Amino acid sequence: MDKYTSELKTIILGQLINAVTSAGIDITCQVVSIAGDVLSCHDIMRNDDVRFSLTTGYQLGIDTDRRARIQSIARVPTPVQETLLTLQRRMLAHTPTRPFKLTEHEKDALLFIGEFYEANPITSLPD
Repeated sequence: MDKYTSELKTIILGQLINAVTSAGIDITCQVVSIAGDVLSCHDIMRNDDVRFSLTTGYQLGIDTDRRARIQSIARVPTPVQETLLTLQRRMLAHTPTRPFKLTEHEKDALLFIGEFYEANPITSLPD
């Protein structure tokens, strides 16, 4: 088992992780289950389910030219994670007839995770 795979195996339920698509789009996901070598997650910003291989870090069930790869498993501070999960719940409950505005805490949390994950990649990330 290489170092990258070993680091992926430290992921725990409920943890937020960051993946990046081949187009450079960040995906922030909450881990909802771990079964064998498959990590099932929920994309907290797009309300989508995403699966990753715990041996390669690549997204499963999508074309190779569009798939994402896990880039960071650094644990965000609890207050930031709680703010992001609250934002997710608010987004799920939102209806188009009501305006939706981010709170200052939500704005701060979104700005934080972008910088945080970029500064804390998996140290053994293969090319």
